[in-house]
Amino acid sequence: MTDRSTAAVYPYRNKAGKAVPGVTTIIGLLNKPALVAWAWKLGIEGQDINKVKEKAAEIGILTHYMCECKLKGQIPNLDEFKPAAVKVATPMFEAFCKWYEGQNIKAIAVEEGVVSENWQYGTRIDMVAYDTEALALYDIKTSKGVYDEYKIQLSANVEAWDEVHPDQPIALAKVIELDKETGRLLLHEFKTAELKDPYFEIFKHLKAIYVLQKK
Repeated sequence: MTDRSTAAVYPYRNKAGKAVPGVTTIIGLLNKPALVAWAWKLGIEGQDINKVKEKAAEIGILTHYMCECKLKGQIPNLDEFKPAAVKVATPMFEAFCKWYEGQNIKAIAVEEGVVSENWQYGTRIDMVAYDTEALALYDIKTSKGVYDEYKIQLSANVEAWDEVHPDQPIALAKVIELDKETGRLLLHEFKTAELKDPYFEIFKHLKAIYVLQKK
């Protein structure tokens, strides 16, 4: 099993061995109105937001892990996960398998960590694959909908990949949306030019704010 704990994935390090922030850490500075509304709703319902977030995080980690195993031809070991998380993740995983097996794509990278020396950040990319004749970057999300922060993350992932792999530039970026409630899979596609401006511009400003806050 791939250990996705914070200790195992971070810190990313540049060529000089210095730790650099991850994309999700930088994007964490962004205001998220949808998250505030969600937290308010939970409060009205009398639910413990920390417990709900913890459960959602485990489901997300588990689903990513299962999809990673599928892409690598491995059998996932579910012993370390709670049965409740497995129950929710399984329909999403089955939807992913059905989708993937119906595609004519060839993965060249799965769960690859990359670091941008130009912008000094790191990220982990779910999958890069040849989709027909175009090279596409895929990001798996266990959510309902595609938010601006997802597009910002995509833009940063594409930028880092293109920097590290200049001979294999990304033409398309795609979000694989897996709904925890229904198990439904939706695919959202973006051309890289659509992400460059304004989303990577936003990311660069967030990175600058992150650096200033650390001084």
